[in-house]
Amino acid sequence: LSQARYRPQGAAVGAPQTWMIPLCLSNGEQRICMLMESASAPAPLPNDTSPLVPNAGGAGYYRFHLDGYGWDRLISAPPSLPGREALAMADSIGADFSAGSLSFDRVVSAARSLSSNPVRLAAVELGTRLKALADFALEPGQLPDYRRLMLSICGPRLAALGFDPGPGAHAREDAGRQALRQSLVPLVALEGRDKKVREQLSAAAAAAVGGDTRADDTAFRGVALSVAVQERGVPFIRQLTDAMVKSTDPLFRAHASVALGAGDSPELARAALELATSAGMQPFDTLTIVISLSRQPSVRDLVIRHVNTNFDALMNVLPGFARTQMIRFYEGLCRKEDVDNVEKWVRPKLSALGGGELELEQAKEGIRLCVG
Repeated sequence: LSQARYRPQGAAVGAPQTWMIPLCLSNGEQRICMLMESASAPAPLPNDTSPLVPNAGGAGYYRFHLDGYGWDRLISAPPSLPGREALAMADSIGADFSAGSLSFDRVVSAARSLSSNPVRLAAVELGTRLKALADFALEPGQLPDYRRLMLSICGPRLAALGFDPGPGAHAREDAGRQALRQSLVPLVALEGRDKKVREQLSAAAAAAVGGDTRADDTAFRGVALSVAVQERGVPFIRQLTDAMVKSTDPLFRAHASVALGAGDSPELARAALELATSAGMQPFDTLTIVISLSRQPSVRDLVIRHVNTNFDALMNVLPGFARTQMIRFYEGLCRKEDVDNVEKWVRPKLSALGGGELELEQAKEGIRLCVG
């Protein structure tokens, strides 16, 4: 065994450091626990045919790295791994990839394998990380392949569970099964673009916005509204905005704000940006809409141009304490030149924002890490 500070690609190299690390490892029926106090130490495990689990029980406060053979053996095990071990494995795989030490093919293999784990967090963790990676790193032309990949990973598990967006349709199931479905539906509908699931959600959202209070379950309303924005276009965006500004339900307003930011074409993005500061919108509605749009790879550049052109108008919508949140509009950028661009765009505005030095540096660091 050896230990070192974890460093994702793009992060500055720190001074070498060691820790006192309580750790447990398992290898089939064999399990050992030890305190690692030096940079390296032997681990007396037998040469077993079972995969090595470097964080037995998932209780250790560390990430782990294996060689390719070790990863492949562990990746084959998730259906039988306890949930905490499977989740620790997913976290370490995502971290190893971010550090440049693991191939993308192995991340995909692990995501497929983990999707069958019975524990929700373990089953969706890598799918959620793939979504985050796509939000920041993919170009529009890569999206069709990404969507096919996500559907192939998450679609079979949702299909096995079954799905009905109607209120209470799954109420008799145990809480874990319901929660897993609620986590899978956004990945299948918004990332995988499953046609049947999107048709169900879009129809339910349209009926709900039209006044049918029994059309959809609150657990799926947010994703249903987002799908309907993408499928039904500008007319639905205007209908949803009208329903939103008339509503006194804070949960509905939150769902609607995110949905208005789900527009993934220039036409939808322009309509949402126009309505984001219209009469009846509350400051955090505006903030949520624009931040959500800035995470859409296909319209990100359009949104950034809009923000730069209308910065003062957007700033004046927000209360003083929330103005530094505008820097989050730039967090989705992922090109080397964007570090200097964000500095150029935002630095002169810090005084008007009432601060934001930390947020600016965090945004720039996020871009550096994304670029790797």
